[in-house]
Amino acid sequence: MKLMYSSLVLVTIFISTGFIFSTPSSIDFDTTIQPQTDFVLQDTSKEEEIEQIFTIVEQSPTYEGGMNEFYKYISENLVYPPNAKEKRITGRVFVQFVVDKDGSIIDAKVVKGADPELDAEALRVIQNSPKWIAGKQRGKNVKVRLNIPIIFNLDEDKPKRR
Repeated sequence: MKLMYSSLVLVTIFISTGFIFSTPSSIDFDTTIQPQTDFVLQDTSKEEEIEQIFTIVEQSPTYEGGMNEFYKYISENLVYPPNAKEKRITGRVFVQFVVDKDGSIIDAKVVKGADPELDAEALRVIQNSPKWIAGKQRGKNVKVRLNIPIIFNLDEDKPKRR
């Protein structure tokens, strides 16, 4: 009885101190204790403005005076590359660009070209474009991506400019 009582006392001591009996095969000495990480919840009720580039918006960007004025700007400022003109190279160059929130042209690039010289000239004219009226989404100015074709054509019927 005394032996049973002392065994019961020892078991109680081990349990109260948190000591656990285990076999050596179940002890993992390679395990490291990871510090507890405090998680901070972010307030998502106030959405941060994300610089998103739209392709479809409530109000599309417009050139001051409309697209007819834009094409007028292009025809007045486009210089047919002399080498391409001499070789009678023609074609349609598709330029993609972004009208920024302030109406300026950014990220212009040729997405489908006709000839390296024609591509470079089309890109130059678009990059030098005056500011546009920015596109709007939910009443705020936003960035909008546009694609514009620029046609290089050698029309012999028209009088030559000098």
